[in-house]
Amino acid sequence: MIALLSNKATLRILCAMVLGIVVGLGSQHISLPVAVHDVVFQDICWTIGQIFLRLLQMLVVPVVLVSMVCGVAGLGDLKSLG
Repeated sequence: MIALLSNKATLRILCAMVLGIVVGLGSQHISLPVAVHDVVFQDICWTIGQIFLRLLQMLVVPVVLVSMVCGVAGLGDLKSLG
């Protein structure tokens, strides 16, 4: 376990996960006015989530396309494709 935590990236990821859990659980117990709650949790968090999902889509689609093209190009003979 110590060897796993010696990696800085692993330690940062674990700290971010713990911080996310604490903030998520703590936000349930904070009494904010309804308008502030709506802006923070519905508008800002939704926008950040949508940006994150679209960035993932921008990465995944080209990677899948390139892997398919490289796979077909690596076959050599197109008759073996089907």
